[in-house]
Amino acid sequence: MNEPAAYRPPRPIVRFVLHRLSYLAFTVLTDFRVIGAENIPAQGALLVVGNHFHFADPVAVIWAIPG
Repeated sequence: MNEPAAYRPPRPIVRFVLHRLSYLAFTVLTDFRVIGAENIPAQGALLVVGNHFHFADPVAVIWAIPG
């Protein structure tokens, strides 16, 4: 049988929501600073790699990279 596909919200909406929630969390709970943000290209490809030393690393990457 064919089961109906699960609804997935579009990625830009998910990214926007996660970016706002991570901004709130990092603003309230930490003294998080991004150094070197001027080196992030305004256009084109960007490869971001995290070491995942902590469960919050992916959230920090979402917050640090402009959407």
